[in-house]
Amino acid sequence: DQATRHARRLYVGNLPSDSTEAEVAGFFNEVMEKSNAVDVPGEPVLSVYLNLDKRFAFIELRSMQQAAAALAMDGILFRHMSLRMRRPNDFNPAALPPIHPPKEFNPAALGMVSTQVPDGPNKVFIGGIPYHLTEDQIKELLQSYGPLSAFNLIKDANSGLSKGYAFFEYADPSTIDNACVNLNGMVLGDKTLTVRRASHKAHGGGMMDPNPQMGGNPAPLAAAPTPIVELCNMVGEDDLADDEEYADIFQDVKEEGEKYGKLVSVNIPRGDARGKGKVFLMYEGPDDALKALAAMSGRKFGGKPVVASFFDVERYHRGEL
Repeated sequence: DQATRHARRLYVGNLPSDSTEAEVAGFFNEVMEKSNAVDVPGEPVLSVYLNLDKRFAFIELRSMQQAAAALAMDGILFRHMSLRMRRPNDFNPAALPPIHPPKEFNPAALGMVSTQVPDGPNKVFIGGIPYHLTEDQIKELLQSYGPLSAFNLIKDANSGLSKGYAFFEYADPSTIDNACVNLNGMVLGDKTLTVRRASHKAHGGGMMDPNPQMGGNPAPLAAAPTPIVELCNMVGEDDLADDEEYADIFQDVKEEGEKYGKLVSVNIPRGDARGKGKVFLMYEGPDDALKALAAMSGRKFGGKPVVASFFDVERYHRGEL
């Protein structure tokens, strides 16, 4: 069916340099069968186009649902290589209704946790994650309440650093409420976790709202642009201890911030103040803040890549830094 072909094709990257088309097809036929991703009769893989010079392939699956399942296998090991599963550039999600894997699909049968978290009632949001925690450390915390079927830590596109929030799904949906009750409000260092079922309301072109509210513990990341930009991984305790160095940093940040719009204030907490180690830039409006965030996120300050995000105005004025 040519009408659905663009939704049945997938890019497969990071293949071993001596892979063959038959080997790639055989591998995916096997893992699709093993994970209950086969929803129509016949072998799942219809064709394989291989580019060994660049170590990638395009595979065509028998159904759109099978392609959605294979996409969820991002990171699966093939001959000790972690494969990258992506939609091709010509894929147009607006041309089709949402596509989900077959209902019986079970990536846990492959011994893996998918990086594709499907929208639905079992999608869970976790915010307020300390930036230094690794994916494995976060998953270990979540898996203390049950096995995960999917997990996706949201990262800055430029720096590759954590943005401090993630989405996940448990293999057993009955696990969700217990995990949310126990994890929501948990304090990790200077952060407080927000954990709840993800909102299903589309926000900003279909992106899930990353700032659900629950039980009086707001997520630290604002869902939409605000006049306040929070900069993390920028200053350390040693930088803040010396008055002269602190004054230099303050001036540098102020001059940089003024390049992007009308800067109302600069706040770099130090000593025993809440939010120590962060930098807050308050602009006259969200448009200027958006310019600053786009320009400063991922840039290096003192040799460290900066992580930038919008910060909730009410929370800022309450001093909940």
